[in-house]
Amino acid sequence: MRILKTIILISSIILTSCEKEIETYTPKNDINLSNTNVSKVSQWLNVPGGYATFTQLDFNNDGVDDIVSFDGYDTNVPYNWPGPQFYTGNPLYKTYPNIDNNKIFASKMISADFDGNGYKDIFLMSGMDPAGCNTCSDPILPNNIMFNVDGKSFKVKELSDWKGIWRSSSVADIDNDKDMDLLIFSTHQGKGLYNKLLINDGKGNFNVKVSDIDQIGWVDVTEMFDINRDGFVDLLINDVVETGNRFRILWGNGDNFFQSNSAQISIPNNMWVLDIDAFDFDKDGYDEIIVTMNYPNGNWKLNMYKTKDNKNYIDITDGVLDNNPKIIAYSHLIDIGDVDGNGKTDVYVNDKNKNIRWEFDSTDNKLKRK
Repeated sequence: MRILKTIILISSIILTSCEKEIETYTPKNDINLSNTNVSKVSQWLNVPGGYATFTQLDFNNDGVDDIVSFDGYDTNVPYNWPGPQFYTGNPLYKTYPNIDNNKIFASKMISADFDGNGYKDIFLMSGMDPAGCNTCSDPILPNNIMFNVDGKSFKVKELSDWKGIWRSSSVADIDNDKDMDLLIFSTHQGKGLYNKLLINDGKGNFNVKVSDIDQIGWVDVTEMFDINRDGFVDLLINDVVETGNRFRILWGNGDNFFQSNSAQISIPNNMWVLDIDAFDFDKDGYDEIIVTMNYPNGNWKLNMYKTKDNKNYIDITDGVLDNNPKIIAYSHLIDIGDVDGNGKTDVYVNDKNKNIRWEFDSTDNKLKRK
């Protein structure tokens, strides 16, 4: 399973070097929004091409969404560290805020105000792929945070205590103290480094909290939502075990996560997870869960699950119409929000250039392609 995933990831980079993996801001990564309410996003943006990853956020607090991206790369060529690219305005144009370190990269980007100064910072999960061979070791790198000083400049802080191979991360206020904490997941187990639950002191400094998640193995994707509405964020996680995908909800308690306190959802084993989203589409008080998954050839589709008790989930993927596999696939493909302002919930590919969107129809409780 580990070897297969490496081959496919490398192949996807070579075939789609401009569109490898992305992580966006609205509404999932806007940790001030509830995942149970439709929020009209500021913009559904045509993202400038050539990216390996991007995030959408209002970094200068002007009320208009911006884009920060990292260039795509060829795994057969040494990376030349061009640094982040910044775009602002509507339509987007390139801008050049000051940044004190360009030797950074992200395979996943999450924006949140980590230091409490009123400007969105950007967490950079550093995972990079090896140079085009299945037997090469992945680069051992630290994660970084781009601290937003004033909407015009950024200072990079290297999380140098935890250098390793990073494959998933998520951000939320885990301990309910009004600042954003981090979960980071490594595939570097056995070499002295494990997954980390990092608690923020409110100023962007993080302390490790020992957790039951520490030694979970290969993790594809994680996200945090308050699924059972008890006031504590829960961890949605897919890790890969000998029998295949193991998709679970680890229930949060405002302090930590325990594998013994979890619910498991059966998902396909012939695909792997790209993205996780949760939303109460039919307004029955329970979030449906959308798991975006792709096949070995790179095609992807939505898988949807429903519950009436936050314990047992049934597959309602048939309720997603025109859900034929698509030819583009990358990490965090989907966002949920009212992108056209008509009061209905949309599920959409976050780069508007792709022009892929479903709208929830409450008359028959189905997602229909628009």
